Amino acid sequence: TLYTLLAPGLVKAHRSQLSVEFSPMFDRSEHPSPEVQRSIDSRWEELCAKHPNMYNGSKFRFHSMECEGNRVTLRLGLTDYKTFQGTNMHDYARLLADAGGDTKYLSSALGNVAVVETTDAHIIVLRRSEHVGEAPGMFCLPGGHPEPASARADTPGHLSQDKITAIEDEIFASVKREVCEETGLEEHELKLPVFLGVSRRTVNCRVVSCFRIKCRLSSSDVMAKYVDGVVQDRFESAGLTCVPRDNVVSGNLPGKVPGCHLGAIELYRELCLQERQSVLPPPPPKFAPPATTTCSFFSMCF
Repeated sequence: TLYTLLAPGLVKAHRSQLSVEFSPMFDRSEHPSPEVQRSIDSRWEELCAKHPNMYNGSKFRFHSMECEGNRVTLRLGLTDYKTFQGTNMHDYARLLADAGGDTKYLSSALGNVAVVETTDAHIIVLRRSEHVGEAPGMFCLPGGHPEPASARADTPGHLSQDKITAIEDEIFASVKREVCEETGLEEHELKLPVFLGVSRRTVNCRVVSCFRIKCRLSSSDVMAKYVDGVVQDRFESAGLTCVPRDNVVSGNLPGKVPGCHLGAIELYRELCLQERQSVLPPPPPKFAPPATTTCSFFSMCF
C-alpha cells in the first residue's frame, strides 16, 4: 500500500473538537552517529543549489494522535524543513532500520492537504512544478504546512495556554492559507475546514493532516482565478484542474499522486459514503398481510 491512515481513520472534527499537546518530549531524537547530521547538511546544500527558492524554517513535528469520539488530540514537537529533507526525504529507510522501525530519528514534519469541493461537485487538483523539492511533476491536492512561527511557537520551551490555543488555531488557519496561496482563491471564498484524519505515506513516512473544505465558487471560476488571479506560490505548480468528485472518489485521477494524498482521498471517500447513507430514504416497511379471523362458511350461516 502507498499510505497508512493513522487510527482511527476518518475523524470529522471541527476546530472546537481538536486540541494539541506540545512538548520537547515529541521532538526528533538525535541519531548517535555524527555522520547523520553531516548527511543532513550536505543534502540541504545540494537542494538549495538546485532549487534557489527553497528556504529553511521551523515546522511542527508529528509524534502521535489520540481520538475519543470525534475529539482529536495531536501531539506535536518542533523540527525544521532542512531536517525533514535530510531524513524523511533522503535517508529514511536507514534511519527507520537503525531505530527498529520507529520514526524517532525522522523529522516527521507535519504537512496538510485539503480536498476542496466546488459548488458544481469538482475537486481542485494541482500539478506540481518540476522545480520543487518534493513530488515534482506529480498531481496533488493543495496544501503545505502549519507554521510554528505563525503561532509564535518556533522556539523551544514551555508555552502558555494562549500559545497552545494559537497552535490549534494555526492547524486550521494554515490549510486555508495554503489553498489560497497555491490557487489564487481568497479566504472568504472558502468555508471552514473540517479535519478528517492523518495520512502517512509509506515511502519516506511523510505525514499530513487531511481536511475537507467547501468552496463558494464553481470549477470554471476556480480555474479562471488560477489563470488570471494572484497566485503567491505559482512557482510550485505547473497547472490547476478541477476533477469531477465522482472521478476522485472512484480513483480516476489525472496522473500519479503521492501516497499521503491518496490517503486524504480515501478519508474523503469514506466521508462521502457516510453522507450519502445519511440522506438515503428509510427502507419501506415490510409487507404484513392484514389480520383476519378464521371462520368457515358454515359458521357464518348460523
